[in-house]
Amino acid sequence: MIGKFVDYLIINNITSEDMREMHLYNFEVMIGKILNYGTLLLLSWINDNILQTLAFMSVFFSLRSRNGGFHAKQFLHCYLGTIIIYFLTSNIMVPIMKTYKYVYLCVVIVSVIIVFLFAPVNHPNLQLNDEEVRICKKSARRLIVGISIGAIILIKLNMISECVYYMIAGMGINTGLLLLAKILKQEVRE
Repeated sequence: MIGKFVDYLIINNITSEDMREMHLYNFEVMIGKILNYGTLLLLSWINDNILQTLAFMSVFFSLRSRNGGFHAKQFLHCYLGTIIIYFLTSNIMVPIMKTYKYVYLCVVIVSVIIVFLFAPVNHPNLQLNDEEVRICKKSARRLIVGISIGAIILIKLNMISECVYYMIAGMGINTGLLLLAKILKQEVRE
């Protein structure tokens, strides 16, 4: 469907043939995001945890855009992976952090260390140049430190809510995907 739309744009001189692959990729990413975000919001509405899910999504996707991480080869795998990540967060990670105090602190510390050591992952689809890698690295470090400080302050002030745990889970899952991409060597090497 996306291919036919891009072909329509080319035939009608809205774009050129040499831009076809870029447009295909960009439209696939855009539609994937709409489906992923929409599904997560639908599931959060069903589970009655919309604010918590928004907290998770804001942290996870903000870090993901700067850190990179594991990418599935097919959209369906990415989509299913996103849903699995959401269920793992809601049903395993958050309950563990709520039950065993200071697990959240371990997740925060490990996430910060891993981002400082390994972010960003320059995935082949991105092909970041040296300057873009530097900018992503700096931005990822600032963001992870800011989220970490904010989450710890909220917890220490007893202003803890499930939203904070969901934020920390977003950090942890993002860090796990970053490590997985590194382990699988899913990145461009200079």
